[in-house]
Order: sequence, then structure tokens, then C-alpha cells
Amino acid sequence: MLEPVDRPSPLGPPQFGLRTLLLVVSSLAVLLGLSQWLSPITLAAVILLVLSIVAHIAGNVIGTRLRAGRHAKSLAKIDPPDHAAISLRDDHFAPVSKLGRQHSLGWLPLVSAIVGLAIGALIGGVWTAILLHPSFDLFTIAIAAVAFGALGSFGGFLIVGFAKAGWDAWHEAATHSTAVHDGEQKPTE
Repeated sequence: MLEPVDRPSPLGPPQFGLRTLLLVVSSLAVLLGLSQWLSPITLAAVILLVLSIVAHIAGNVIGTRLRAGRHAKSLAKIDPPDHAAISLRDDHFAPVSKLGRQHSLGWLPLVSAIVGLAIGALIGGVWTAILLHPSFDLFTIAIAAVAFGALGSFGGFLIVGFAKAGWDAWHEAATHSTAVHDGEQKPTE
């Protein structure tokens, strides 16, 4: 039976100095001060922008620390154990799946993006026309149709693209699993 190994976290606790704390408090004070002059939706957009920038920087720092920790651990191993001297061959690993190679998704995501564009533009235009019924403005409806069409196109592409990639991965895994259980070794395409 394997004993659990106590490994220290490669990240360590989050650390920040007084300068960072004062910067965060000052930024929060500026954002709260801006709330008097900005509309709530604009303030929400600014807060979302700031949070996305902070999350991006934090992710970059965490990734850098994880890579540095992994590199330091690999340098610390001077005496490899005896069982590590065994050379690994290609048959020790699973075959590379279709997801590991670049390939075209085919015509289905393109068609779904075009259909999503049409449906999104139709729904956006009709919905905006209903909301603006007394003061019917063609330019506003056109802008709404373009915006909803772009969202529909993006959504259609994402849904069908992810579904197709998931289906291909599942089908390839099921085919490989069946081939291995039947005693055949089928190469992936």
C-alpha cells in the first residue's frame, strides 16, 4: 500500500507588501468616487475591466510560480531512483489523440455560425423593435440586429465547435478502447 506523501505547496501563501495594499485601497477609493459621476452600468463595466486585468495578472504570477517551482524540483533531484533508469518507449504511452493535432473542424461550425448570425439578428431586431414600439428608430434596430447577430454567430460557433470536439474525443476514445479490448491496435487518424 502506498503511503501518502506530504509535499509542500509549490505556490506558498500569497504575499503582498504595504505598497500593494495601499494601491488596492486607493484604486477602490477612486472607483467609489467615480460612482457619483458614472451611471451604474458604466461603473459595472469599469469594475469588470479592472477585475479582469487583476485576474489576468494573478494568473500570470501563479503560472510563473508553478513553472519555477517545477523547474526547481527537477534540478533538486540529483540521485534518480533505480526504477527511473528504465528507458521509456512509445508503447508506454497512449497514442496521440485527434485533439493533440491541428485539424479543421469541418463545415458544421461555419454553418452553425451563419445560422446563429441570422437567428441572433432576427431576435435582436424584433426585440428592439418591440421595446421601441412608440418611437421606432431604424438605426437603433439595425445596431441591435448587428450586435445580436454577432453574439448569435459566436454562440453558434462555440456550441457546435465544443460539441463536435467533445464528440470526436469521445468517439476516438471509445473506438480505441474497443480496439484494445478486441486485441487490435488501431492507429489514430
